[in-house]
Amino acid sequence: MKKFELLAAAAAITCITTAAAAQTQPATTSPAPSETGASSQVENIVVTAQRRSESSQSVPIAITAVSEAKIEAVGLRGASDLAAISPNLQVSFSSNETQPIFSIRGISMSDYATNIASPIAIYSDESYLGAVYTHGLAILDPSRIEVVRGPQGTLYGRNSTGGAINFISPTPALTGQPKGYLTLGYGNFKSFTGRGAVEAPLIDGKLSMRVAFSAQDDDGYYRNTLGGRMAETRFAAGRLTLHAKPVDGLDLVLRYTKGSSAPIAAPPRNEGAYPVDLSGYIRGPNLKDREGAIDYVGRVRSDLDLVSLATTIDLGSQFSLVSISSFYSARFQNNQDTDGSPNKTLEIQWNNREKGYSQDLRVASALDGPFNFIIGGYYGHQRTRAQNLYTSFGSGAAVVALSDPAYATLLGQYGRIDQRMTTTKESAALYSQGTFEFDRQLSLDIGLRYTRDTDRLEYVNISRLSATGAPIGSWVPGNTSGIDAPLLPPAFFPPNGIYLNGPYTLASAPQQRVRRGTLSGKASLNYKPHEGMLAYASFSRGYRSGTFNAGTYYQPRPVEQNFARPEFVDAYEVGFKADLLGRRLRLNGSAFHYDYRDQQFVNVVGVSTSLVNAPKSRISGLELEAVAAPARGLSLSASIGLLDAKFKQLSLADTTSALPGASVDLSGNRLISSPKFSTTLAADYERPIGDLMIRLHSDASYRSKQFYSAYNDKIGYGSASQDGYWLLNGRITLATLDDRYSVALWSKNLLNKKVDVYAINLVSGFGYTFHQEGPPRRYGVEIGMKF
Repeated sequence: MKKFELLAAAAAITCITTAAAAQTQPATTSPAPSETGASSQVENIVVTAQRRSESSQSVPIAITAVSEAKIEAVGLRGASDLAAISPNLQVSFSSNETQPIFSIRGISMSDYATNIASPIAIYSDESYLGAVYTHGLAILDPSRIEVVRGPQGTLYGRNSTGGAINFISPTPALTGQPKGYLTLGYGNFKSFTGRGAVEAPLIDGKLSMRVAFSAQDDDGYYRNTLGGRMAETRFAAGRLTLHAKPVDGLDLVLRYTKGSSAPIAAPPRNEGAYPVDLSGYIRGPNLKDREGAIDYVGRVRSDLDLVSLATTIDLGSQFSLVSISSFYSARFQNNQDTDGSPNKTLEIQWNNREKGYSQDLRVASALDGPFNFIIGGYYGHQRTRAQNLYTSFGSGAAVVALSDPAYATLLGQYGRIDQRMTTTKESAALYSQGTFEFDRQLSLDIGLRYTRDTDRLEYVNISRLSATGAPIGSWVPGNTSGIDAPLLPPAFFPPNGIYLNGPYTLASAPQQRVRRGTLSGKASLNYKPHEGMLAYASFSRGYRSGTFNAGTYYQPRPVEQNFARPEFVDAYEVGFKADLLGRRLRLNGSAFHYDYRDQQFVNVVGVSTSLVNAPKSRISGLELEAVAAPARGLSLSASIGLLDAKFKQLSLADTTSALPGASVDLSGNRLISSPKFSTTLAADYERPIGDLMIRLHSDASYRSKQFYSAYNDKIGYGSASQDGYWLLNGRITLATLDDRYSVALWSKNLLNKKVDVYAINLVSGFGYTFHQEGPPRRYGVEIGMKF
């Protein structure tokens, strides 16, 4: 490990020295156009990651910014496309692509519970999206995407340990002519796509409007041998933006976004452990990839209504007041054949409704002296109501029956678990960050944040129903046995075993509340030896609030066992940014080390799920990014991410042992969704051909082996992983020279790689491992018009 850290530091210092030696002339502030309009320099992107408009190259944090032109060139349409643009960023999903699970530098939520806040904060035009199932609905009409790596909090409304992803949409101009675009597409699997926008001033200089939409529909890429196709896309979203400047010094931007996704999602691939699962199912040898026999076909529905108001008030020439007010209402329903088979081993109906609102208020300075600051306050409130139905062992348990008929009979009477829960989260914070410039080259950033979180478990009931939905009994409240298990098998309660539920009730277990105040912050020393060059060294402490366990359990728990503790990250980082050779070459790099405490993740034991904490982990890594413009019209980019992410202290239940309380030491195992090596490569080229312009884009990304379980390959969990793989994408566009009309051919996963994007070991409870496969090769054509 020490060798890795020394290598990372040496690489960073070497690159800084090389950059300084190569800097022979100052970078210009804008690209020099060629005769064809193509840039001969690396693109300069203005970002707002630090709540100010500034070049991404002058920001002393690890950030990957994607401009509108790059979004169009890549054909970035969904959350899964983000992994191809940023080092050490992983994107997985447990059901479909509108429910992404983000991982940055090995920090991930690795969970599917709907009340869990992601450690990667997601913002739509600075509005925080708490419901994780809405994150895929946020990519609509983007003008810029910013991926910020590392703990955030001193400049952001919501604290996060892993980083932040900002989706930024255009603000309509108050003057000028109406303008817009329309793009229509068709692809394999009978895919129809459409997106577009139009904006225009309504009152010149005072009021303008922009309307945008995006929609996609296809027949699905998964073949169900029992009838029909699955893994569809059914997506539609729209946004109305009003921009007003009623008087000088007052700027208002009101946005209303509505999105809905309702596909028949891709079912999992069931890999039995024996090799059959506990219902006796074995996957047929004639079934192909992305093909299965599914008896329970349901839709996955996610809906989002988001209203936000951004208010900016000029307080003279040196101060401004910014207010971001937002409200969202979200709904989620997922009817999933979780066993991926024709039997009823495990079927789940997830139902969730969430409402949230937030207020962010900050003052920013623009002083003439060496010191400037941002100081603000944040309040957020989320209320989540969930009801989940788990149908288990509806087809009996043939494998168990071979050795214990009484146990098979008992499991065959399992029926359904009806889990209901209502929780609220409140977060109030004061945050600030100041910059002191010692001279033109050296500056210091200091940020502090105090957060007070209040979590309430307002209602919880876990009951047992028959397979037809008739009430049978209740565990929480109701189980007075003192045993946190659904039943005692015949071996422990002869001769036939017994369920541990009490009389049926819809009453709640005792309400619980947890309140905590936390101080976090950041310090960064920044050095600019030349124009277009930056080196920095920083320390930051990240914080992610705790949360109540939304899994299935069978005994009322005290708050100490029912609440996952907050997680903390102490992050040390050194980095550099350099624009070289007249801004024809850009090199950015960083080396980092995290001390990670109490990471939250879901753990499955038998038929119970719990949100637990990993006491100690450590993450070290290196990131390098390069962008070059070696010739007019040609752009090349590459990135490398190295990760050494391991648990230092963690013990979980030994699911292979019949001994109560048996555990296995997982110290030294790799963190979930943290491949040791990742890289992205991309090339863009454009040139005129007569009266037309041709644009070529290709990108490739590689991820080495990663585990989806903290057990890694111990005690039979090795199949919950994904070996290293390459993904290749491409796009060819032919456009008029004024870019008014265009036609494009595109393909994603060009090599048709089979990739598991998520997996969870359910062997101890159901006899199989759940694998969620990513999409196959997709391709199509798009016709576009701008006006």
